Amino acid sequence: MSRKRSNQLLELRSEPRPTAYSPLGPRWSETTQPGQEAGLLEYLRVLIRHRLLIIGVVTTALLAALSYGLLQTPLYQGITTVHMQANPPVYVPALRDLQTLADTEMFYVTQMDIIRSRAVAERVAQRLTPEQREQLHHPPAVTNYLTSLVDTLWKQGRDWLDLGESDQTALAADPQRAHRALVKQIQNNLNVIRRKDSELVEIQYYAPTPELAARIANLLAESYRATQVDQRLAISKEVHAWLSGQLNKLAANLSGAERALQQYKEQEMLLDSKNLEQIKSTQLSGLTQNLLEARAERMRAEVLYQQVQDADSVAALSAVLNNPVIQPLKMQQGTLRAKLENLRTHYGENAPKVQAIRAELESTSTRLHQEIDRAVTSIREQYEEAKQRERQLEKAEQELGEGVRSRSAEALQLATLEREVETNRELFEAFRDRIKEIGLAGTMGATGIQILDRSLAPNTPFSPNFPRLLGIAGVLSLFFGIGLAFLLENLRRTFHTSQAVGQRLQLRDLGVMPRVRLQRPATLSRLAVLEPESAFTEALGSIRARLQVSDPNGTGPQLVIVTSALQGEGKSTLSNNLASSYSQLGPTLLVDADLRHPSLSSSWKRAGLTEFVLGKAPLRACIYRDNISPNLFVIGKGDTLVNPLEFFATADLAGAFAELRKHFSKIIVDTAPVLSVSDVETLGMYTDGAVLAVKAGKTPAEAVAEAYRRLQEAHVRVLGIILTQANMGEVARYGGYIYGPY
Repeated sequence: MSRKRSNQLLELRSEPRPTAYSPLGPRWSETTQPGQEAGLLEYLRVLIRHRLLIIGVVTTALLAALSYGLLQTPLYQGITTVHMQANPPVYVPALRDLQTLADTEMFYVTQMDIIRSRAVAERVAQRLTPEQREQLHHPPAVTNYLTSLVDTLWKQGRDWLDLGESDQTALAADPQRAHRALVKQIQNNLNVIRRKDSELVEIQYYAPTPELAARIANLLAESYRATQVDQRLAISKEVHAWLSGQLNKLAANLSGAERALQQYKEQEMLLDSKNLEQIKSTQLSGLTQNLLEARAERMRAEVLYQQVQDADSVAALSAVLNNPVIQPLKMQQGTLRAKLENLRTHYGENAPKVQAIRAELESTSTRLHQEIDRAVTSIREQYEEAKQRERQLEKAEQELGEGVRSRSAEALQLATLEREVETNRELFEAFRDRIKEIGLAGTMGATGIQILDRSLAPNTPFSPNFPRLLGIAGVLSLFFGIGLAFLLENLRRTFHTSQAVGQRLQLRDLGVMPRVRLQRPATLSRLAVLEPESAFTEALGSIRARLQVSDPNGTGPQLVIVTSALQGEGKSTLSNNLASSYSQLGPTLLVDADLRHPSLSSSWKRAGLTEFVLGKAPLRACIYRDNISPNLFVIGKGDTLVNPLEFFATADLAGAFAELRKHFSKIIVDTAPVLSVSDVETLGMYTDGAVLAVKAGKTPAEAVAEAYRRLQEAHVRVLGIILTQANMGEVARYGGYIYGPY
């Protein structure tokens, strides 16, 4: 190995290699995650691919549901509607006082539990006739034959195994057990629901005959209402008994209190406390009023008397001036004085008329003074009388108060005894009235519960409901089938369309190569030339066109290697036919670089790739022209090498491929599988890109992903993938493209 070539190889591996080819289209980054979600069209294709599975699952489920429904005993539904009021109006005061507002939700839950209770079911069981009980134990149905057959076999088996009596025999021998079983069956077949935002409750019962369903539904409503009435009546009886006992005690207490009161009145010679207090209150009130009046009169008289004592001139006092006798005398005195002054002026002091008027004035003045003295004496006398009357009334009030206080103990005891009698009488009358009301309420029944609609015999069975049964089975099985289809699709490890590979690995989809069956397999490598109008050739032409248009210049990559993940995926057939197809456009070279398993004849004695690369033979001596396609040239593998990997690592491949690019417009290189050896990783560095062949329905997805990863790590540009040996019917079923003659 030359050191120069080793250094060149290291540089090629470590540094990016410039190339003249740049593929057109989306450049997927290495960080792009494979496996994007498919669109609605892909989902539809998955369903179409697995349509037989889905149809089979749905059909099986529908048949199973139909069989289940046919083997079931028909059940009829009887519905009785009951009106329940959580807080009904109460017309009896005794019950109104005892009633508390109930929580609506809790009330209806409790009442529905009561309807489902064993007590109500036992009432219904007691009202059923023997024929109706027999119908519940042995319902008539289409399964009678199967039931009887199973019962017969079971009975024979029990007898043979000596397992004892059967359940039916045990029930017949034990009436109590049979009754409990009947009650349990009534409870199990019962359903109670409340209508939304309503006070109506539906009692639903399921029975094997329509008449029995309606009968038991009505009996359940009646038994429930009877239970409520009995419960109310029992409570009323208990309350009535307790009130009666208390009433007897109150009657005895009242009688004793009345006797004690009467004895005390007779002993103390007292009236009723009310009358006694009324008399005393009247006397004391009148006396107090008189005392107040006397005291006010004494104060007025005292004021006048004090004025008389303190006044300098008594005649000037208003009490004196307002006297009806003194007032005319004062006026007369003034008149006489004016007249005297007038006569004295005209007649003189000694005139007879003056003397007469003077004598009359003196007489009037004397009378006036007498009357004033009399008025003052009257004021003094009135003051003394007012004082005397006030003292008398105060003394009378004091004596009356002492009398009241002296009888207060007896009055208090009398009032206490009277209150005790009144209290006992009120309690006795209240309990007596409450007993009457309780007795009336016990006869009124359950006012908050009314049977609104009684059940009628239904015309059709409620169960089995074939439309609903088949609908549920169909919907569930459809979803199960769809889920199973997607599960199988996700578990599928192979590819059936090139689009699936492209979507999984984010690679360019170059096309699909259909699978062909030939009598002579040797012609498969030249099928593109031998059968130009076949679907195989059309598919190959499409692949070639996609490679051509991938270049902005419209020429496509010049040097392409064709490889695969595993052996036997049709890469050699693809490379041979792809080279034949390109030869129709210009000089094309097919290079067989699979040194371990060459696709060209291993019996060739001419020089090949190894000699050309190592410089042992010129290019002209290593190639030959194809006898079918004049523009197709082929280079075989050459001499067999002991270590092909060392050859690819040390040979001057760059110079060899550069020489080939000068003479051919297209170069197709057939290489070994990627996962088998690392030849492709070395060869790919000197090419424009690699085409990855994937065998339809065979190559595991993990193998393809690993091959793609290795090519990326070796900096080999993957031009795209081609699905080989594809069954076109499968491709169409999986939503792929179909190629054929036009």
